[in-house]
Amino acid sequence: MERPGSGRHTNLYWVPTLTSAFLSLYCIFRAFAMRWVCDDAFISFRYASNAWNGLGLVFNAGEYVEGYTNFLWTVLMIPASAFDVAPEVWSWALSLLSLCALLGFLTVRLFVCKDLWPLFVVLFLASNFHFQVFATSGLETMAFTVASFLGLYLACIGSNSNLKSGIGILFLLISCTLRPDGLIFLGCGWLWNAWQWWARRTKVRLAILLFPVLCLLTYEAWRLCYYGEWLPNTFYAKSAYDSYFAQGLLYLGLFYSSYWFILPIILLSGFLGIRASRPQGFAALLIAVLFWHAYVIWIGGDFMFGRFLVPILPILYCICGISLERFALVHTRLCEFFSSRPQTGRIGLSLGCLIILGALEAVRFDPYHELAKGSVPQISGIVEESRFYQRSKMQELAALARSYKSIIRESRVRLAFHGAAAFLIYYMDPVYALEASTGLTDARLARRRLDKRGRIGHEKEATLDYMRERKVNVYMWPPDADQADRKIVFQGFWDNWQIVTYDSKVFRTLKKDPRIQFQFTGK
Repeated sequence: MERPGSGRHTNLYWVPTLTSAFLSLYCIFRAFAMRWVCDDAFISFRYASNAWNGLGLVFNAGEYVEGYTNFLWTVLMIPASAFDVAPEVWSWALSLLSLCALLGFLTVRLFVCKDLWPLFVVLFLASNFHFQVFATSGLETMAFTVASFLGLYLACIGSNSNLKSGIGILFLLISCTLRPDGLIFLGCGWLWNAWQWWARRTKVRLAILLFPVLCLLTYEAWRLCYYGEWLPNTFYAKSAYDSYFAQGLLYLGLFYSSYWFILPIILLSGFLGIRASRPQGFAALLIAVLFWHAYVIWIGGDFMFGRFLVPILPILYCICGISLERFALVHTRLCEFFSSRPQTGRIGLSLGCLIILGALEAVRFDPYHELAKGSVPQISGIVEESRFYQRSKMQELAALARSYKSIIRESRVRLAFHGAAAFLIYYMDPVYALEASTGLTDARLARRRLDKRGRIGHEKEATLDYMRERKVNVYMWPPDADQADRKIVFQGFWDNWQIVTYDSKVFRTLKKDPRIQFQFTGK
């Protein structure tokens, strides 16, 4: 049986191809218009800057603590320092290039292979607000999403070809170096290819299977030698070893209540495609989706709304799109209609996509809409992060922080900071900084055991006693009422900070800048 638009009506595929191209441009434009950088990205930026300046891949000179979970992304940030490019701009460029690669692959696949499921994927990605939000953010999210999808699709759906399988496994290996949880996708793709190798026993397929294993073992050996640990410090800082089912279920529920139409689409595609044949390797994609959701539930999701579900969206929509297309192919009347009326099919398909795009954006439920009007957009510790970091305000504060850099460096003041202040640390560039929310960059604080779980990723706050032990001079947080004598003011910032450990030499140097005011009377 012919696909709709095949044979003498091949030109029908120019219409869905152009429609896909239009939707792709729309998605890219919106992602660029909403570009932003979250505070966490500046942790990686500081590691990259220190690496370029000869200090090594460290947050503080001489302290070998792996306070990032995005090794390859952090390494890719090093050229920003080398070429003196703002890391925000560099990260946007890499993320948007990743997005272009994904949408370009889908559009070319649509035209060359005469499949319609890529149009389905592009349509639903273009209509997903948070897919576009995390198309930038300064983090590895979009690069990881693209590497995971391309890798899993090529390694499994294209697994009859050694070339496609090899490229797919390479992408999956890249996803693992972008984020450790890429092992879920690599595991699914690797096991599927291992099954294929068992059936054929070819040397090429065996080499494809051994390659990522050897690479990951080499990487793990480097980590052990460089940082002295088998696992990144963030594994302990975020208590990834401890299940947080209730928070994970809440995280999923909040996302799927916002994009409530995703579940009906899944059910519809599953029901309609139940009797249709599916491509080889389809089950591996399905298993990857299930394992990813189980993983998100186990760890408790994330404090950023939607971020941990963005990577699964292209794979999820691919599964639904393939199922719906296979259903259409087994119903000859539907095929005959499009083949016999190509002009009607062209117009109907294009208009239908535009109508669906508008409809999906209109019916999305925003759980933060009312909160955003007058309070912090936060629900049970899960925040709409992009609303915190307005681009103009971030640029203003970054310029202010840069103006303090020379005096901060000269004084050798040691700072402690909470979340939302990592970007100040990056631009002020102190000789030492302690991440005091959860111990991302401090091995001892990260390993502190919790009696009770709290806000995910912000559960291991450093005490003042611990800060004194770490010889912190200034804590970038307002002092309690009974500690008013420890107040220090850096003019221009949103609040007063507090003196933790007084060092006369440090504070005498700080006083050279008239914008820094304090009158220490404590001990």
